[in-house]
Amino acid sequence: MKVKRFKRYKKYVNFYKVVYKFRAPFKVLIDGNFLHQATTADFNLRDNLYKLLSDTPLLIMTKCVMRELELLSKTASVRPTLL
Repeated sequence: MKVKRFKRYKKYVNFYKVVYKFRAPFKVLIDGNFLHQATTADFNLRDNLYKLLSDTPLLIMTKCVMRELELLSKTASVRPTLL
């Protein structure tokens, strides 16, 4: 990650920590399409979100997202247990 981009992300995260009183672990809501694209591109969500947030992310999926992934797994080769 480029240094300028990293500084910008760090500034944004610090802003949310100060203004909105966000604390670690950060809860990140995962969408079905986002997870599908991440798994097809071999993108490690947990490690990259840790680098981005500079703290521990807590990945959250809703029941409707799980249903969507189950439907996608029937049509494509998606493994919903990657998290």
